Parts: sequence; C-alpha cells; structure tokens
Amino acid sequence: MSFIKSKNLFFLILIVLISCKKKDDDVAPADDPLDVQAKKIEALWDLKDASSATKDGSVVADFADLTLTFSAGSKAGGNFNTSNSANASVWANSGSWLFDGGDKNKLKRNDNVVMTISLTNNDNDLKVSFNVASGVKQGNWVFDFVKK
Repeated sequence: MSFIKSKNLFFLILIVLISCKKKDDDVAPADDPLDVQAKKIEALWDLKDASSATKDGSVVADFADLTLTFSAGSKAGGNFNTSNSANASVWANSGSWLFDGGDKNKLKRNDNVVMTISLTNNDNDLKVSFNVASGVKQGNWVFDFVKK
C-alpha cells in the first residue's frame, strides 16, 4: 500500500472516530427540583425557641419542645415524625406527605393539611405554616424550625 493511500485511510478512520463522539444532548438531565427540595428538608428539625410556634399570631408555648423529622423524601413524597407535639390535631406523631400540585414549597400531609414551607439561612432554617380547619385547634399555625 502506498504512503498516500495509508495516509488517506488514516484520515478516514480519524473522521469516523470524531463523528462518533458523544453529542451534547446526551448530557444527563438536571435534577428534578422536587427531588432536590425533598433532600433539603430531609433532616431533624428542632423548634427554634419557645416563641417559634404561633396560632393566629399568638405564641403557643405548649409546642416549645417540638421536633420534626422528614425522611425518605423524593419527588413522590416522604414521611414525617414528630416528638413532643402538644396536640395530634396540629402535628400528628407520624404521617406521610406529597408535594401539593407539583409546588416544591407546598406539602400535603396524609391528613389533607397543606403546609407551606420556606427554607432560609443556607437551608438551615425551616418555616412551616398551615391552617387547621376545624376543632379546638382551628387557626393559622406557623412553626419556625432550625436544622439539628
């Protein structure tokens, strides 16, 4: 084989190899925002202080020792557990949750309470607010937690 034919064959093989490289559209998709949010809240949360549980704007000291744990979270939902809840109508000892309407800041508990959540301070502070629609504990509740 002549030198020119060998050179042409080399360039042909090189062109084929270059054209077979991975395309940009083969890049892995970005993480789902709901999965990301679920992982951010998956932690043990302590009530920030004795004045961090309010009902209709008034402090409810009975919840001063409340802890909240989110676990097994994903875009499909997850679980929660509490300890030292003063009332199961407000915070049950355990349950599950789903993202409400695909909104990463709204969690719907298995008791149909829709909670609005907000993460601040580099995801170390969590504000949870919701409404209890009936009963003695009826009202707008807000809880400020800090990641433990």
